[in-house]
Amino acid sequence: MQNEHLGKRQVDSPNPRAAFLLVQHGKGYGVSVVVQAQAAALAQAGWDVDIFCLKAEEVHPLPRVRVVEVSANLAGLKSRLEWGGFRVVVAHTWPFYGLLPQVRGVFRIAWEHGIPPGHLFPGEEAFRSSFSEGNLEKVYPNVERVVAISGYIRREIGWDRAIVVYNGSDHLWKHRDPDRESDHATDSVIRILMVSRLWKSERTYKGVDDLIELSKSLPQGYQVLLAGRGGEQDAKFLRDRGLQVALNPSDTELCGLYEAADLVVSLSRWEGFNLPLVEAGFFGKPAYALNLCAHPEVTPFVFDHFAAMRDKILSMDREGLRREGTAMNEHVQRFSWEAHGRRVLELFQDAPIGRRNSRFDRFCCLLIESGWRIHLGARGFAKIVRDKILRRS
Repeated sequence: MQNEHLGKRQVDSPNPRAAFLLVQHGKGYGVSVVVQAQAAALAQAGWDVDIFCLKAEEVHPLPRVRVVEVSANLAGLKSRLEWGGFRVVVAHTWPFYGLLPQVRGVFRIAWEHGIPPGHLFPGEEAFRSSFSEGNLEKVYPNVERVVAISGYIRREIGWDRAIVVYNGSDHLWKHRDPDRESDHATDSVIRILMVSRLWKSERTYKGVDDLIELSKSLPQGYQVLLAGRGGEQDAKFLRDRGLQVALNPSDTELCGLYEAADLVVSLSRWEGFNLPLVEAGFFGKPAYALNLCAHPEVTPFVFDHFAAMRDKILSMDREGLRREGTAMNEHVQRFSWEAHGRRVLELFQDAPIGRRNSRFDRFCCLLIESGWRIHLGARGFAKIVRDKILRRS
């Protein structure tokens, strides 16, 4: 994969310029969905946008938006952000939150999605808690704005001045196949869908192990399907334990899965928002979740424990689920990417224009961009030479 892809632009563009920072940009990550939506709203409003990440995968290309891979050594990125003509810099994940206070001359926003607690990842307790403590002490007091994706996250981060901006629910709709017909309109099977990552390291956190238990506890007449990102070995492990798995579905395929489902569940032990719940609601499906974290904000159907959810499922028929789906759809109308984009633009209007759009600064930006391309080219050339030497040895 190239280090810069999805299009290039003239670095001396007079348009206002924004940068988004996140660890990984690609399908299957909620943070990426948010960043894509924000970039699209800004581009439509006349901004140029750079998305900087440590790892980039193919996403839907957007005009006026570049995706740029950077190294874990952030010193070069700091200079690039300060002299790259950026008016606003938004960090969406670590390690970039820690970089924000060091960047001068730009409007800095820490956009908080939260971080799953360490007890869900054995051995990572201290490592994960240090992130939250570092943000509260060193980041939030030294940036212009702090935004949280839910009221739960605002409480969790301990920063009362954080602004809550909810995510949207309608991003998948444009990818649906309007000619698709339901494949179970006349059968009596109740189809239950969970959308989640499948990787072994996240099975406890995402509640995948509990989904296996749910599948085994339901009588005939129910079908449980897990859809999401993972590897073939992850899918095989889950299929061997009785789950049906849709591995790495495309956006269009995921739309079809939502449309075919009677009920969507989440057994996740932690979520800062939980996009699959509101995606389900936008498709008119009820979404059940445990009464944890941000779930009460995004769905009216929450349960204090696993057994209560299972009992509710067993008590429902398809007509009852349709009625709940209608209620869920009404509930998620408050979560709109159009409204989210307007709120982002309002926040960005708070940023002073400054002097970054001067001709001199655009010249400095050109030098930095050129130097960066030379650096990337030299690094790529060195890798080719090294690989050839290793093949000969």
